[in-house]
Amino acid sequence: KPEVLYIGAEYCPFCASERWALIVALDKFGNFTGIQYMQSSSTDVYPNTPTFTFVNATYTSKYIAFVSVEQLDRNQQPLQTANANEIALVNTYDNSGFTPFVDFANQYTLVGAQYLPSVLRTGDSITGTPYNWTQIASQLNNPNSTFALNIDGAANRIISAICKIDGGSPSSICSQSFAETLSYIGNLSTGGQQLLVSNAVLKSQPTELRTA
Repeated sequence: KPEVLYIGAEYCPFCASERWALIVALDKFGNFTGIQYMQSSSTDVYPNTPTFTFVNATYTSKYIAFVSVEQLDRNQQPLQTANANEIALVNTYDNSGFTPFVDFANQYTLVGAQYLPSVLRTGDSITGTPYNWTQIASQLNNPNSTFALNIDGAANRIISAICKIDGGSPSSICSQSFAETLSYIGNLSTGGQQLLVSNAVLKSQPTELRTA
């Protein structure tokens, strides 16, 4: 099965925001157990961003394999260690050193978060009070909510990439319009091509989803 590799850290607020989109997307292809609530560091930028951790999670799917490495805990202490092959992927495709890093079967890579963690805070502000998990999750089915526009929009890009690497399965997901809008636009300075989903309405895009 094609592998989706995530490398991040519990303290990282950008990993915190991207995990929401990853979970929404991966749920279309399989099932998680053991996911736990987590907050990003209380002393970093966007403190206490609500999120989850993959440390004790298990993911099962008929279509893809999901591998996660949370390198540091919420207090920036060592947690999980990437193996040599995983480090080689990061060195090859993530010369910026940003996290999170997601590799889609060595065909597409995602470097950084697709939307700012401020989306998960009151006033969409770096200093706003963080929303709680229920406040965020309860709005994901409302297509006009800020949470849905950003989290679901980011998830659509991930779903599209997964449908490209797993042969378009399951068809019930990959035949839908949100999974068919992955298209090449522009060129990156590195020579690769950036990938965007045309129907994703994101507040900002401080990241690149690109061909590996």
